[in-house]
Amino acid sequence: MSTESPSPPAARPAAPDRPVDQTVDRTANRPRSYRAIRAAAARLAVLAVALLLVALAGGHAGVAPARAQGDDGAAGSETEVEETVPLDAFFGVWRGTGISEDKDQLFFSMSDRDMDVDIFGLGEGFRVRWTTVIRSGDPDSPDRRRRSAELSFEPVDRPGLYRATTGGSPLDGEILSWARLHGRTLSVYQMMLNEEGGFDIAHYDRTLEGGDRMALVFRRLRDGQEIRAVRGTLTREGDRP
Repeated sequence: MSTESPSPPAARPAAPDRPVDQTVDRTANRPRSYRAIRAAAARLAVLAVALLLVALAGGHAGVAPARAQGDDGAAGSETEVEETVPLDAFFGVWRGTGISEDKDQLFFSMSDRDMDVDIFGLGEGFRVRWTTVIRSGDPDSPDRRRRSAELSFEPVDRPGLYRATTGGSPLDGEILSWARLHGRTLSVYQMMLNEEGGFDIAHYDRTLEGGDRMALVFRRLRDGQEIRAVRGTLTREGDRP
C-alpha cells in the first residue's frame, strides 16, 4: 500500500487586479498643455455665451455697439450711433393706414385701420392726439369702429424721457403713461392692470423715415405676451405748428 501523501490541491490562479479607471489614468497622464487647452476652450465657450446674451440685450435696449478692433488689437473707430432728432421733427398732422393682427387663445384675425395722428409742442413737452378707424368684416360693407385718445407730456430730469400730465397709479385703477425719444423714434407707453390682476402695456413706436414719412408699430402686451400688433405708414399732411 502506498504511503505517499496526496498531493496538495493546485493553487487557484491569482485573480487579476481590478481595472483602474482608465479615464482618470488617461487624464492624469495627458500633458499639461492638453489640459490647459481644454480649460481655455471651456472658458471661451462661457465667454461666447455671455457675449451672445449681452448682444441680444443690447439689440432690444438700444445699447451702442462696441468699438471694432484692428489687426493689432487696438480699438478702432467706433460704429456711429444714430443721432437723436429734435422733438419738433415729429410735429405735424399725419395720415395713413395700417394692418392689425389680433392674437388670442381661440382665434387670429386681421383688420384694416385708418390712422390720424396730430403731434404738436406744448411748453417744453408735446401733445399727441390719435384717431383710429377700424374696418373689419365684409370688405364691401365693413363694420367701422372709431377710437380716439389724447395725451400731453412734460419732460423729466432724464434726457429724452417725458411723463404724462394725466393718469396715475395702475393700482388705483388709473393708467400710467410716459414717452421716450430715442434716435428717430418717439415711443409712448401706457400701463394698466387687467381684470386678472396682471398688467397690460400699450406700446407705440413712431419712427421718422424721411422728412414727411413716418412708420408706426403698435403692440399690446398682456402679462408680457403680445396679443395685438399694428403696423402702418403715415404721411405728414400739415405743417408743423
